[in-house]
Amino acid sequence: MRFLEAADVRQRLQQTIGKLLEDGRQTMMAKNPGLDPAFGDEWLKRMRPRVSLDQLVNLTADVYEKYFTAQELDELAQGQLAMKKGQLYTLPPQLADKLKTNAPFIQRDINTSTSLVGGPLGVEVGKEIEKDHPEWIKPLKTSAPPAKKS
Repeated sequence: MRFLEAADVRQRLQQTIGKLLEDGRQTMMAKNPGLDPAFGDEWLKRMRPRVSLDQLVNLTADVYEKYFTAQELDELAQGQLAMKKGQLYTLPPQLADKLKTNAPFIQRDINTSTSLVGGPLGVEVGKEIEKDHPEWIKPLKTSAPPAKKS
């Protein structure tokens, strides 16, 4: 957690939650063209207070703990804190390489973890809205295939 604090992860997540939720709304609306735009607006309104920043931070911590030892995380935290103070700090080459090599996997795992939490929550909120506002769900009109000529 010390590394996450030094890297301002909580603040960064706080700043990006709105965009993540908006992206989720847009994806949901695109996949479900029969939804009234009011459904998407209500979904956002209900999701915002339910997304737990603490849970997202903890998921992020779990991912970093998967890739780094406690000692390595302390070293990364020292580097972050030094950078914040404008000080020059060089990570040990082996740790710098490990960070560089694993960065894409770390991001992938964070995205996967948050999706596994956010996905079911989004579905739950969608079902609540569907129950409260069935009028916002319009059946898609399907056209009959053209008649075949004999």
